[in-house]
Amino acid sequence: MPDTNNRWLGKTTLALALYLIPPCRFAEAARIIANMQNQANEAFSRALIDKALEYSGWDLLDPRQVRFELTGAAGRADYVLFGQRGPLGVLEAKREDIDPYDAKEQARGYAENLKAPFVILSNGREHWFWNYTRQNQDAYRIERLPSLADLERLRLKNLQPPRALMSEIITPEYLKRFRPDRELRHYQIEALDTVSRQFDDQARRGFLLEMATGTGKTLLCAALIRRFLTTRNAERVLFIVDRIELAKQTLEEFNVMLAEYKPVLYKTARRRSGELLGSSVVVATLQSLMVDRRYREEL
Repeated sequence: MPDTNNRWLGKTTLALALYLIPPCRFAEAARIIANMQNQANEAFSRALIDKALEYSGWDLLDPRQVRFELTGAAGRADYVLFGQRGPLGVLEAKREDIDPYDAKEQARGYAENLKAPFVILSNGREHWFWNYTRQNQDAYRIERLPSLADLERLRLKNLQPPRALMSEIITPEYLKRFRPDRELRHYQIEALDTVSRQFDDQARRGFLLEMATGTGKTLLCAALIRRFLTTRNAERVLFIVDRIELAKQTLEEFNVMLAEYKPVLYKTARRRSGELLGSSVVVATLQSLMVDRRYREEL
Protein backbone atom coordinates (compact mmCIF):
# COMPACT_ATOMS: atom_id res chain seq x y z
CA MET A 1 0.00 0.00 0.00
CA PRO A 2 1.48 3.38 -0.99
CA ASP A 3 2.72 5.64 1.77
CA THR A 4 0.39 8.66 1.80
CA ASN A 5 3.02 10.64 3.73
CA ASN A 6 5.56 10.50 0.89
CA ARG A 7 4.56 13.93 -0.33
CA TRP A 8 5.76 15.39 3.00
CA LEU A 9 9.17 13.71 3.01
CA GLY A 10 10.90 16.40 0.96
CA LYS A 11 9.64 19.19 3.25
CA THR A 12 10.43 17.24 6.40
CA THR A 13 13.96 16.49 5.23
CA LEU A 14 14.50 20.13 4.33
CA ALA A 15 13.18 21.27 7.71
CA LEU A 16 15.47 18.84 9.58
CA ALA A 17 18.45 19.92 7.51
CA LEU A 18 17.82 23.56 8.32
CA TYR A 19 17.34 22.71 11.99
CA LEU A 20 20.81 21.13 12.08
CA ILE A 21 22.46 24.19 10.49
CA PRO A 22 23.75 26.78 12.97
CA PRO A 23 21.77 30.05 12.79
CA CYS A 24 24.83 31.91 11.50
CA ARG A 25 24.81 29.67 8.41
CA PHE A 26 21.10 30.03 7.54
CA ALA A 27 21.70 32.70 4.88
CA GLU A 28 24.36 30.58 3.16
CA ALA A 29 22.13 27.50 3.24
CA ALA A 30 19.23 29.49 1.79
CA ARG A 31 21.44 30.66 -1.06
CA ILE A 32 22.54 27.09 -1.79
CA ILE A 33 18.94 25.86 -1.84
CA ALA A 34 17.84 28.75 -4.06
CA ASN A 35 20.70 28.01 -6.45
CA MET A 36 19.66 24.34 -6.62
CA GLN A 37 16.09 25.38 -7.45
CA ASN A 38 17.32 27.78 -10.14
CA GLN A 39 19.44 25.06 -11.71
CA ALA A 40 16.43 22.72 -11.77
CA ASN A 41 14.27 25.41 -13.38
CA GLU A 42 16.85 26.14 -16.07
CA ALA A 43 17.28 22.41 -16.73
CA PHE A 44 13.53 22.20 -17.39
CA SER A 45 13.75 25.18 -19.77
CA ARG A 46 16.61 23.52 -21.61
CA ALA A 47 14.55 20.36 -22.04
CA LEU A 48 11.85 22.49 -23.72
CA ILE A 49 14.46 24.26 -25.87
CA ASP A 50 15.92 20.90 -26.95
CA LYS A 51 12.46 19.80 -28.11
CA ALA A 52 11.93 23.09 -29.94
CA LEU A 53 15.28 22.75 -31.74
CA GLU A 54 14.49 19.19 -32.76
CA TYR A 55 11.08 20.31 -34.02
CA SER A 56 12.86 22.82 -36.27
CA GLY A 57 15.07 20.08 -37.69
CA TRP A 58 18.28 20.46 -35.67
CA ASP A 59 20.19 17.27 -34.82
CA LEU A 60 21.27 17.72 -31.22
CA LEU A 61 23.59 14.72 -31.47
CA ASP A 62 25.54 16.15 -34.39
CA PRO A 63 28.31 18.51 -33.21
CA ARG A 64 28.49 19.89 -36.74
CA GLN A 65 25.06 21.42 -36.10
CA VAL A 66 24.76 22.03 -32.34
CA ARG A 67 27.31 22.39 -29.58
CA PHE A 68 26.57 22.95 -25.91
CA GLU A 69 28.33 25.07 -23.28
CA LEU A 70 30.90 26.38 -25.75
CA THR A 71 33.41 28.61 -23.96
CA GLY A 72 34.99 31.63 -25.61
CA ALA A 73 36.73 34.83 -24.55
CA ALA A 74 33.38 36.47 -23.69
CA GLY A 75 32.11 33.56 -21.59
CA ARG A 76 30.19 30.33 -22.06
CA ALA A 77 27.41 30.10 -24.65
CA ASP A 78 24.57 27.70 -23.78
CA TYR A 79 23.99 26.57 -27.37
CA VAL A 80 25.88 27.37 -30.56
CA LEU A 81 24.18 26.53 -33.87
CA PHE A 82 26.46 25.79 -36.83
CA GLY A 83 26.10 25.91 -40.59
CA GLN A 84 28.45 24.90 -43.38
CA ARG A 85 30.59 28.01 -42.92
CA GLY A 86 30.84 28.03 -39.14
CA PRO A 87 28.74 29.40 -36.28
CA LEU A 88 25.36 30.80 -37.33
CA GLY A 89 23.80 31.64 -34.01
CA VAL A 90 24.11 31.66 -30.25
CA LEU A 91 21.11 30.54 -28.21
CA GLU A 92 20.98 31.81 -24.64
CA ALA A 93 18.78 29.74 -22.32
CA LYS A 94 17.03 31.23 -19.30
CA ARG A 95 14.71 29.96 -16.59
CA GLU A 96 11.01 30.02 -17.36
CA ASP A 97 10.39 32.83 -14.89
CA ILE A 98 12.99 35.11 -16.53
CA ASP A 99 12.29 37.32 -19.54
CA PRO A 100 14.82 36.05 -22.11
CA TYR A 101 14.91 39.44 -23.86
CA ASP A 102 16.90 40.82 -20.92
CA ALA A 103 19.83 38.55 -21.82
CA LYS A 104 20.34 39.94 -25.32
CA GLU A 105 23.50 41.94 -24.60
CA GLN A 106 25.04 39.02 -22.75
CA ALA A 107 24.31 36.74 -25.71
CA ARG A 108 25.60 39.32 -28.20
CA GLY A 109 28.98 39.21 -26.46
CA TYR A 110 29.14 35.46 -27.01
CA ALA A 111 27.98 35.79 -30.63
CA GLU A 112 30.48 38.52 -31.49
CA ASN A 113 33.32 36.47 -29.99
CA LEU A 114 32.29 33.42 -32.04
CA LYS A 115 31.55 35.51 -35.16
CA ALA A 116 27.98 34.19 -35.24
CA PRO A 117 25.59 36.65 -36.93
CA PHE A 118 22.42 35.77 -35.00
CA VAL A 119 21.25 35.64 -31.39
CA ILE A 120 18.33 33.57 -30.08
CA LEU A 121 16.95 34.07 -26.58
CA SER A 122 14.62 31.54 -24.99
CA ASN A 123 13.19 30.29 -21.72
CA GLY A 124 11.56 27.32 -23.43
CA ARG A 125 8.16 28.99 -23.67
CA GLU A 126 9.06 32.32 -25.23
CA HIS A 127 11.60 32.84 -28.00
CA TRP A 128 13.29 36.00 -29.31
CA PHE A 129 15.42 36.42 -32.43
CA TRP A 130 18.01 39.13 -33.04
CA ASN A 131 19.86 39.82 -36.27
CA TYR A 132 22.19 42.05 -34.28
CA THR A 133 24.52 42.88 -37.18
CA ARG A 134 21.69 44.80 -38.83
CA GLN A 135 21.69 48.46 -37.86
CA ASN A 136 18.57 49.66 -36.03
CA GLN A 137 17.15 46.14 -35.69
CA ASP A 138 16.13 45.01 -32.22
CA ALA A 139 15.29 41.50 -31.02
CA TYR A 140 11.73 40.42 -31.78
CA ARG A 141 9.40 37.61 -30.70
CA ILE A 142 9.19 34.48 -32.85
CA GLU A 143 6.71 31.60 -32.64
CA ARG A 144 9.20 28.80 -33.33
CA LEU A 145 12.96 28.45 -33.38
CA PRO A 146 14.57 28.96 -36.81
CA SER A 147 15.81 25.98 -38.78
CA LEU A 148 19.28 25.57 -40.25
CA ALA A 149 17.87 26.56 -43.65
CA ASP A 150 16.26 29.67 -42.11
CA LEU A 151 19.56 30.86 -40.64
CA GLU A 152 21.52 30.12 -43.81
CA ARG A 153 18.99 32.11 -45.84
CA LEU A 154 19.19 35.05 -43.43
CA ARG A 155 22.98 34.94 -43.48
CA LEU A 156 22.93 35.27 -47.27
CA LYS A 157 20.41 38.09 -46.97
CA ASN A 158 22.81 39.93 -44.64
CA LEU A 159 25.41 39.84 -47.41
CA GLN A 160 22.95 41.65 -49.69
CA PRO A 161 21.13 44.07 -47.36
CA PRO A 162 17.77 45.58 -48.32
CA ARG A 163 17.43 48.87 -50.16
CA ALA A 164 15.43 51.77 -48.79
CA LEU A 165 11.75 51.47 -49.64
CA MET A 166 11.77 54.92 -51.21
CA SER A 167 14.44 53.77 -53.68
CA GLU A 168 11.65 51.87 -55.46
CA ILE A 169 9.88 54.72 -57.24
CA ILE A 170 6.10 54.45 -57.49
CA THR A 171 4.27 56.39 -60.17
CA PRO A 172 0.63 56.20 -61.34
CA GLU A 173 1.78 53.62 -63.95
CA TYR A 174 3.57 51.40 -61.39
CA LEU A 175 1.17 48.46 -61.85
CA LYS A 176 0.02 49.16 -65.42
CA ARG A 177 2.35 46.57 -66.93
CA PHE A 178 0.33 43.94 -65.05
CA ARG A 179 -3.09 45.59 -65.24
CA PRO A 180 -3.28 48.10 -68.10
CA ASP A 181 -6.71 49.19 -66.86
CA ARG A 182 -5.42 50.11 -63.39
CA GLU A 183 -3.65 53.31 -62.41
CA LEU A 184 -2.57 54.39 -58.94
CA ARG A 185 -4.23 57.59 -57.75
CA HIS A 186 -2.41 60.48 -56.12
CA TYR A 187 -3.76 59.75 -52.62
CA GLN A 188 -2.67 56.11 -52.90
CA ILE A 189 0.86 57.13 -53.88
CA GLU A 190 0.93 59.68 -51.05
CA ALA A 191 -0.09 56.98 -48.55
CA LEU A 192 2.50 54.54 -49.93
CA ASP A 193 5.28 57.11 -49.72
CA THR A 194 4.29 58.27 -46.22
CA VAL A 195 4.47 54.69 -44.91
CA SER A 196 7.76 54.10 -46.75
CA ARG A 197 9.46 57.26 -45.51
CA GLN A 198 8.55 56.53 -41.90
CA PHE A 199 9.75 52.94 -42.32
CA ASP A 200 13.07 54.12 -43.80
CA ASP A 201 13.77 57.22 -41.72
CA GLN A 202 12.07 56.56 -38.39
CA ALA A 203 12.27 52.74 -38.25
CA ARG A 204 8.53 52.58 -37.67
CA ARG A 205 7.10 49.09 -38.00
CA GLY A 206 3.39 49.57 -37.30
CA PHE A 207 0.93 51.42 -39.54
CA LEU A 208 -2.83 51.79 -39.82
CA LEU A 209 -4.40 52.94 -43.08
CA GLU A 210 -8.15 53.58 -43.15
CA MET A 211 -9.77 53.62 -46.57
CA ALA A 212 -13.41 53.72 -47.57
CA THR A 213 -15.02 51.09 -49.80
CA GLY A 214 -14.13 51.59 -53.44
CA THR A 215 -10.98 53.65 -52.89
CA GLY A 216 -8.59 50.94 -54.05
CA LYS A 217 -7.34 49.13 -50.96
CA THR A 218 -6.27 45.98 -52.85
CA LEU A 219 -4.42 48.00 -55.48
CA LEU A 220 -2.58 49.98 -52.81
CA CYS A 221 -1.68 46.80 -50.93
CA ALA A 222 -0.36 45.15 -54.09
CA ALA A 223 1.90 48.15 -54.74
CA LEU A 224 3.10 48.20 -51.12
CA ILE A 225 3.79 44.45 -51.11
CA ARG A 226 5.72 44.74 -54.38
CA ARG A 227 7.78 47.61 -52.96
CA PHE A 228 8.68 45.60 -49.82
CA LEU A 229 9.58 42.44 -51.72
CA THR A 230 11.47 44.17 -54.52
CA THR A 231 13.67 46.10 -52.08
CA ARG A 232 14.23 42.93 -49.97
CA ASN A 233 12.70 44.51 -46.86
CA ALA A 234 10.43 41.46 -46.63
CA GLU A 235 10.83 37.83 -47.65
CA ARG A 236 7.21 36.80 -47.23
CA VAL A 237 3.95 38.66 -46.78
CA LEU A 238 0.88 37.37 -44.94
CA PHE A 239 -2.28 39.15 -46.12
CA ILE A 240 -5.18 38.59 -43.68
CA VAL A 241 -8.87 39.12 -44.44
CA ASP A 242 -12.04 38.28 -42.51
CA ARG A 243 -14.02 36.35 -45.17
CA ILE A 244 -13.11 33.54 -47.56
CA GLU A 245 -14.88 35.33 -50.44
CA LEU A 246 -12.64 38.36 -49.93
CA ALA A 247 -9.58 36.09 -49.74
CA LYS A 248 -10.43 34.53 -53.11
CA GLN A 249 -11.02 37.95 -54.71
CA THR A 250 -7.71 39.24 -53.35
CA LEU A 251 -5.87 36.16 -54.59
CA GLU A 252 -7.26 36.71 -58.09
CA GLU A 253 -5.88 40.26 -58.10
CA PHE A 254 -2.52 39.26 -56.61
CA ASN A 255 -2.12 36.44 -59.15
CA VAL A 256 -2.04 39.14 -61.82
CA MET A 257 -0.13 41.97 -60.09
CA LEU A 258 2.27 39.83 -58.01
CA ALA A 259 2.47 36.70 -60.14
CA GLU A 260 6.24 36.17 -59.82
CA TYR A 261 5.86 35.90 -56.03
CA LYS A 262 3.50 32.90 -56.40
CA PRO A 263 0.55 34.04 -54.22
CA VAL A 264 -1.39 31.23 -52.54
CA LEU A 265 -4.47 30.80 -50.41
CA TYR A 266 -3.41 29.50 -47.00
CA LYS A 267 -6.48 27.32 -46.50
CA THR A 268 -5.70 25.18 -49.56
CA ALA A 269 -1.92 25.58 -49.87
CA ARG A 270 -1.28 24.30 -46.35
CA ARG A 271 -2.27 20.82 -47.54
CA ARG A 272 0.69 20.93 -49.93
CA SER A 273 3.64 22.12 -47.89
CA GLY A 274 5.86 22.69 -50.93
CA GLU A 275 3.35 25.13 -52.39
CA LEU A 276 3.09 27.06 -49.13
CA LEU A 277 6.84 27.23 -48.58
CA GLY A 278 7.45 28.29 -52.17
CA SER A 279 5.17 31.32 -51.95
CA SER A 280 6.20 34.83 -50.93
CA VAL A 281 2.60 36.06 -50.62
CA VAL A 282 0.09 34.12 -48.53
CA VAL A 283 -3.56 35.20 -48.36
CA ALA A 284 -5.48 33.88 -45.35
CA THR A 285 -8.64 34.38 -43.36
CA LEU A 286 -8.27 35.08 -39.68
CA GLN A 287 -10.41 32.02 -38.90
CA SER A 288 -8.19 29.62 -40.86
CA LEU A 289 -5.09 30.88 -39.07
CA MET A 290 -6.57 30.46 -35.61
CA VAL A 291 -7.60 26.80 -35.97
CA ASP A 292 -5.30 25.13 -33.43
CA ARG A 293 -3.00 28.14 -34.00
CA ARG A 294 -1.33 26.02 -36.64
CA TYR A 295 0.18 29.06 -38.35
CA ARG A 296 2.94 28.90 -35.72
CA GLU A 297 4.41 25.82 -37.36
CA GLU A 298 3.28 26.27 -40.95
CA LEU A 299 4.28 29.84 -41.73
